[in-house]
Amino acid sequence: MKNKKFFVIILLIIGLVNFAVTASEITGNIKLVGSSAPEVKIETGYTVKIPVLQGEGPLFANNNVKIKGNLGLSPIAISLTVESVFTPIAFLEISAGGVVGTGWNFDPMNLHGLAIGDGNNPADSHSLRGIYYKGFGGAAFQFDAAALWPGEWHHIVFRTAHEVNWQGYTGKVDRKGWEFETTGLHQNGLNYKGDYLVGYQMPLMINMVALLAETYLDNIKTDFAVGMTFDLGLVTNFQFTENLSLTVIPQITNRKIDEYRKITSSDVRFKRVAAMLTYSF
Repeated sequence: MKNKKFFVIILLIIGLVNFAVTASEITGNIKLVGSSAPEVKIETGYTVKIPVLQGEGPLFANNNVKIKGNLGLSPIAISLTVESVFTPIAFLEISAGGVVGTGWNFDPMNLHGLAIGDGNNPADSHSLRGIYYKGFGGAAFQFDAAALWPGEWHHIVFRTAHEVNWQGYTGKVDRKGWEFETTGLHQNGLNYKGDYLVGYQMPLMINMVALLAETYLDNIKTDFAVGMTFDLGLVTNFQFTENLSLTVIPQITNRKIDEYRKITSSDVRFKRVAAMLTYSF
């Protein structure tokens, strides 16, 4: 009897794996990211989309799980991101994942991919002396007016995403902060990020314009804790072909990384113009 149950379980697992492989959709992309900061980064990734718990009606017809893998490389760092995104209903996404990476120096621009500092003196390089890691979980809510008012010119969209993450560094030094990829000094612990986007999609080459606000709480309950900071940007997306697009975002911010790499809140000022060229396949 036990052998029979084991055989049935094996057949069930094989059937589920076969269904996931045959029903899944695999897509990939290559991204070139740059800004006036200046900064540059190349990213490449794949997404596997698997139908899960699909039902009838527009709210449940496209239920799925997406498994995403992304490799990022800049002149000072490399990182690998793995993320799982579950869509149980059309307007909700639940996500979880992790990031690992390391960094090195880029002497021509005096940039450090990994650094250690106390926030009161210049930070010291920690090139290739440890591993940065992050685990995260969150949820995103989205709405498209075209769902209630069908039409290709009726896509007024709203999306808000919220993420809580734990960031750490294996080479941390007690009572000091560490920095990975010029993001400011952190200590091992919790952080929060929230995104709010309101936009309009159009059946044109300029297929989207939107206002994007990004909010941050860094180093929650640590020695480097800072109050809420934000970036505010105007998003414009150009769809040149089915596979090639360009996103441009000029931004203002009240978020500042001072001369000693400590994150602080300041007066609102211009931050950068960021651009992302994406080729999908």
